[in-house]
Amino acid sequence: MLCGLAVAVVAPGALVVACGSDSGSGGDSGGGSGSDSGSGGGSGGASGSPGAISLADIPDGRGLIVDAPQGKALLVRTGDEVKAFNASCTHKGTIVSAPKDGVAECPSHGSQFQLSDGAAVKGPATSPLAELTVTVEGDKVTVA
Repeated sequence: MLCGLAVAVVAPGALVVACGSDSGSGGDSGGGSGSDSGSGGGSGGASGSPGAISLADIPDGRGLIVDAPQGKALLVRTGDEVKAFNASCTHKGTIVSAPKDGVAECPSHGSQFQLSDGAAVKGPATSPLAELTVTVEGDKVTVA
């Protein structure tokens, strides 16, 4: 009986932790740090040490989710130009999926973001993904 009581006491706490992990920065603020709890979709690309990645690893005309010093970043490449955005959905902080058809989509609630500027094009998110500083030197892409 005591064991059953302990489970009942622990289970609600576990539920709160699990539900709280996708709250991210809280609300619709642009560019919150979000949560890195693995609730986002597959990155479909290279992740590893934060910072530098090869330009060749980023599909031209598409994008890639990578580890960056401040968390997950969405890198978008057009030719030799690369833009970087915070990959946390501005609705609840879930990491967006690797982009398809010109948009990155949040797997939790379906918000979609334009690759060209990070703008929210489908809700519930209304704020754009925050743009990050990125440098391209030769074949080396670095997110600051």
